[in-house]
Amino acid sequence: MALNSKGAIQVDAEAAFHRLAGNLIHSGSPQFFAKLAELLAQILSVDHVLIAETCPDDSGYARSLANYSMGRHVADVRYLLHGTPCEMVVRGDFCSYPEGVRKRFPDDHLLQETAAESYLGVSLRDRDGNQLGLLAIMHNTPSDFSATAAEVVRIAAAQAAAHLAQAHTEQSLRESERRLSTLMSNLPGVAYRCKNDGRWTMEFMSCGAEKLTGYRVEQLLNNKDRSYFDIIVPEDRQELRQQLVDSQRKTGAFEITYRIVHANGEQRWVSEQGQVISGEESQSSYIEGFIEDITERHLQHEKISKLAYQDTVTDLPNRFAFLEKLNEFYHDAAANNQRVALLVLDLQRFKEINDLQGFHIGDILLRKVAERLQAITGPDEYLARFAGDEFALVVSDYQPGKQAAIVKRLRQALTPPFSINDSEFRLRATVGVACSDNSSSAESLLQAASIAMHQAKLMNSDLCLYDEALASQLVKRQYQTERFIEAIHNDGLAIYFQPQIDLHTGALVGAEVLCRWRDDELGSVPPDVFIGIAREQGLLEKLGDMVMQLSCQQIRDWQQQFGDVVGMSLNLAVQQFNNPQLAERFVELRGDIPSNLLTLEITESDLMVDAEEAARITKELADEGFRLAIDDFGTGYSSLAYLQRFAIDFLKIDMSFVQNMHEDKNSEAIVSTIIAMAKSLGMRTIAEGVETAEQVRILKAAGCDFAQGFYFDRPMTGERFAEKWLKPETKHVVQA
Repeated sequence: MALNSKGAIQVDAEAAFHRLAGNLIHSGSPQFFAKLAELLAQILSVDHVLIAETCPDDSGYARSLANYSMGRHVADVRYLLHGTPCEMVVRGDFCSYPEGVRKRFPDDHLLQETAAESYLGVSLRDRDGNQLGLLAIMHNTPSDFSATAAEVVRIAAAQAAAHLAQAHTEQSLRESERRLSTLMSNLPGVAYRCKNDGRWTMEFMSCGAEKLTGYRVEQLLNNKDRSYFDIIVPEDRQELRQQLVDSQRKTGAFEITYRIVHANGEQRWVSEQGQVISGEESQSSYIEGFIEDITERHLQHEKISKLAYQDTVTDLPNRFAFLEKLNEFYHDAAANNQRVALLVLDLQRFKEINDLQGFHIGDILLRKVAERLQAITGPDEYLARFAGDEFALVVSDYQPGKQAAIVKRLRQALTPPFSINDSEFRLRATVGVACSDNSSSAESLLQAASIAMHQAKLMNSDLCLYDEALASQLVKRQYQTERFIEAIHNDGLAIYFQPQIDLHTGALVGAEVLCRWRDDELGSVPPDVFIGIAREQGLLEKLGDMVMQLSCQQIRDWQQQFGDVVGMSLNLAVQQFNNPQLAERFVELRGDIPSNLLTLEITESDLMVDAEEAARITKELADEGFRLAIDDFGTGYSSLAYLQRFAIDFLKIDMSFVQNMHEDKNSEAIVSTIIAMAKSLGMRTIAEGVETAEQVRILKAAGCDFAQGFYFDRPMTGERFAEKWLKPETKHVVQA
């Protein structure tokens, strides 16, 4: 190489290319870049050669891979590209400054230290054009770089780029291998590859295999000591094989949970996700995947499932589990053109036992009931605890008429007494039965069985079978309910009045208020029907408030028409009596009506539901001026002690005793006893249901104060009552 008269660097091209080719023997050597830099300085007779890569962590910097200056190698450096000719190279592909390079880049301290005047640089790029670094030659005197010199630099740069790209690839490969090794060593499971040969011959397993199985990896590879398939629990192997067969028919991917036997003998649950990979034509398929120990997760899931689907008292399936099973039974039966039956059992008297004996005894009793029922449950039946004291039994492949045998089996199981501690308890069950023939879904089947059970309770029967007649009856009841709700919210109910007569003077002393409902479509609906609906719908309090308001308004109207009027008796339901603010509510509804004009009646049995609370409420009502009467007296279980505590003004003798007096001496004796007891307690008596003159005679003789019944008059509208009993010119008086 030589400089011509103009300072251009002249190069023997053939010799230069030959020497560069010879340097390739150092490819792969750590000295490759140093050898290349020194060779390039010799070929081109330049003072400085720099080979650098852009820093992977910050492309604004470069790091020298070889730095040959003034005939010697100098230490590699990391330097900022900004403000240097190298920045120009990195931005493009080629950069040349024949002279004044230091003046052009005054902030390049490394350049200033070299005393270079001329500069030529070429970018290093990989095959995809990605920027890797640069190769630059510098000379301390101005130099025009010839085309041959520039080509030599480009060839050298290509060699450097190829070597650097290879180094990056190898580094990336080493890093990937390191990461893979770290991953395999720390996986919470086992990555594997095995032959699809029926024995799962392992060709590769990650090091987590020992923790998972208890066997070292080398013991399992190629079935050296034991095949992986051998440690799978035998009962799970067939399902696993079937999964593989099915997956090969589809995508090849599979996911399965099964059990293995650890080297220490313990069973462990594992989850496996894998892929069956088909081999070439001459090669067998193989399986790759990942196996994870899920024992703790599985046990936790079982625990949660038990809490969610198992009744904690009886260990039977609970309501949620039963509903799922009922759906399954129902759809299977429909698919196979079969019937399914559902029996809902309610334990009679259980609430009473639970209240008197305590929840502990109640729970023990439920467990014993469950054990007996479980013992007689057939293989095609499913038993569950459905609610507090309710059990449900679903029967698959049910045959019509079979319910009698099933119910008999259930009753026989419950017949022997249940012994708990030193006590014995006898239980009977009310059973509702429904068949899928009368249902369109599992939900409607359950509804039908529940309705049948509640219907059995209403009929005081042990058994009710849901059929078309019951369904029709329920449709009618539902329609009645809808019409009643509409009536009570739209003033569709009316009050009637039945006179109450002084037996000794024949004068009118009061009237009992009776609610009546006449519907445009249903006609006259009996009180026991619509009062029952009101009870079921939680509307008894609203009904009672309405009757009180209408009664008070009627009194006001009569006061305006006739001046003084007689009082009225209104019936109270037990739901009203359970309201602790009852007295306050009735005072509000009464308004300006004198309190002595209102008598409130409650049946003897309702009064004794909670005698202590009844004593408190009757006192509050009496303090507010209301008069109180016990209705249907003689049919309940009130004691003399309680009667003395209640603030009661009247005892109403039940009509069953009154109507039997002339034929039954016992009834007459009971009536006489009630009258005598009332007098001794300072109460007055009213006889109900009086229909004959003979009954009037007996009652008068026994000392009864007042009476009401058809003998005197039937219930009538307010207008008719006023016309017959209140108008002075038409006022009716009973002959005493």
